[in-house]
Amino acid sequence: MDQIRKLGNRLKREWIEFYMKVDWTYVTMISLVLLCYLLVHDLVGETLLKTNSWDSYSLQTRRWLEGEVALERNYGHLELAIYKGRYFVSFPPFPSVLLIPWVLIYEEFTPNNIIMIIYVVIAITLAYKICKHFKMRNVLCAFWSVVVVLGCNMMWMSTMGGVWFQAQLVNMMLLLAAILSMLNNKRILSYIFVACAVGCRPFSILYFFVLLVYYFNMDYKEYRDNRHNIDKKDSDIDNQEENVVLENNAILYFKLIMNQFNGLVSAAIIGMGYMLYNYARFDNPLEFGHNYLPEFVESKDGQFNISYLLTNLYRVFIKGIKLKDNMGIEFTIYDGFWVHIANPIYILLYASIIISLYRIIKKGYKIDAIKITIIITLVTNIICLCLHKTMGGWQFGNRYLVDLIPFIFLYIILTKKQVGKINKLSRFEIFVGLAALIFNAYGTAFMYVNDLLEKMV
Repeated sequence: MDQIRKLGNRLKREWIEFYMKVDWTYVTMISLVLLCYLLVHDLVGETLLKTNSWDSYSLQTRRWLEGEVALERNYGHLELAIYKGRYFVSFPPFPSVLLIPWVLIYEEFTPNNIIMIIYVVIAITLAYKICKHFKMRNVLCAFWSVVVVLGCNMMWMSTMGGVWFQAQLVNMMLLLAAILSMLNNKRILSYIFVACAVGCRPFSILYFFVLLVYYFNMDYKEYRDNRHNIDKKDSDIDNQEENVVLENNAILYFKLIMNQFNGLVSAAIIGMGYMLYNYARFDNPLEFGHNYLPEFVESKDGQFNISYLLTNLYRVFIKGIKLKDNMGIEFTIYDGFWVHIANPIYILLYASIIISLYRIIKKGYKIDAIKITIIITLVTNIICLCLHKTMGGWQFGNRYLVDLIPFIFLYIILTKKQVGKINKLSRFEIFVGLAALIFNAYGTAFMYVNDLLEKMV
């Protein structure tokens, strides 16, 4: 009996230790997310094993495993590039890499719904870990991670495994991984993640600048701290003057940049892989296929042109939704509408920018180099996207602008940390976050119902 009692006590202690170690907030959050996806797919008459007919990435992966880069034939419903009479997937290739184990099992009939859910869970987990890095309480980590990943048009996109949506979801996942790696000073890994993201959404190349500035700033602060300690030991005027000279020395800056050499080389190797693949298909290392889509070949102004800028900026920042006479909601499902309704996290970004400007102008705080770099990069990304002929075609919301959300999230979190409110959630943030989730849940349901009605007609 004593042995049984001891065994029982030991098991009880082990269970208590296990219970205390588990982050039950995270477990609950992920469980609810998985339940929601299960219910959504069941509601629209799908299974988690369903293959999406728009998944050209699985076709590309299968051809890779067969030793080919071109598809064996044309698929009329897919956006395929046509070059020298051959058919190619017209999107950057990295998502196909992740599909290799799935294609080995299912061939091109991959279970897209499960795959997209896995990507979502990984993205939410990464956002959660970013919040934990800033010592945020678990319940707030759950709020922000769900709002960042699903409180935007990604909610609808993640329920479908089409080529466009896979690329954007994997891009979000990789950029969140890059941010987490950056915050943990894992330099090579952060550069690799951004390089992989470029293979999903090419304009993600802009976020290398954030990494460069972040690490440069970190190393420069470390250098100044070391010099300060030296000056304390040898505190005379000559040493202080020497410190000023060294701080403005171009050689020093070059050395600080070269501290990132390994990360840059790692990214460059991945970039070379993209370029070789592009050259093998289109005889051009910078061409991934979109310029050979029929819609762009036949367009007078091509895929990118300055003439598209104003029209697309209107779609992003002005074109909203309307109330009809019967109080119904009217909005376009082509090329997007007002980003502040579709992706309300942009509103929280503006609030964070206002707070940052107030701190600088009214309270005399120094300009934060990292945050300024993020804003410049975000603005550049928006302009580049708006130079494109379309803003995403058939969609709910403004899906191209989802690409910016990981670094918008970083800006918001950095601002909250600076003002000492990392563990506080304002009523405004709660309202915007919940509104984002509710509106995008409505959008997800609307797109499925609208598609069903069109098929019935």
